[in-house]
Amino acid sequence: MDNSLYENYAVELCERGTTLAINDDIEEAINCFDKAIEINPNYYKAYYNRALALGIKGESDNAIKYYTKTIELNPQYAFAYNNRGNLYSNKLEFKKALDDYTNAIKYSTDKPFQSHLYYNRGSLFRDMNDCLNVICVSLDNIDNLGDIRTEYLLGRAIADFNEAIEINPENNLALFGRGQAYYENGENEKALKDLELLLTFDTVDCNIKRAIYLIKTIKENNNSAA
Repeated sequence: MDNSLYENYAVELCERGTTLAINDDIEEAINCFDKAIEINPNYYKAYYNRALALGIKGESDNAIKYYTKTIELNPQYAFAYNNRGNLYSNKLEFKKALDDYTNAIKYSTDKPFQSHLYYNRGSLFRDMNDCLNVICVSLDNIDNLGDIRTEYLLGRAIADFNEAIEINPENNLALFGRGQAYYENGENEKALKDLELLLTFDTVDCNIKRAIYLIKTIKENNNSAA
């Protein structure tokens, strides 16, 4: 069997594995991805799909290893950087997450996905601020990031949400994130503008309820201060 036939069979196995994963047959999906890797060890999508499946199983550390292999084989694969960044963020490994989101933004050529990536990185800066001020995690996870004051982190978050919204004005997640960051940064009028705009969107998700709560809180605070 020539190399092209091997490569085509590896692609077919990956496609079969993806279908199995969609139907919640994760173990069989992983078997397909393993066979694809055995046939073509340089097929980056097989490693990427295996990482996705491992993530579904909750095996974050193993998933990170396969995303890392994906990136070794294809250093410009934005999706792998983004997904590995998500896992690092969940583990509170903020510096690694920041590097991955930044690389994902650098290599992505898809505008809607770029908007999502800026949202992810903006959310990371907000999470870092929450951890500093609420959870009080060790600063070891956010070293070498410069000034870590709330104003810096929220300013970086707002800047990324701005980019996300400029690329895709209908990115309701980024709009809520920016409104929330404005509120946390004491910029209540800007927060109200974003949150009230969000209520005009034709969408139903948990952020709508959170936006309504924040709007009520801001207005009550404004009335108390008057």
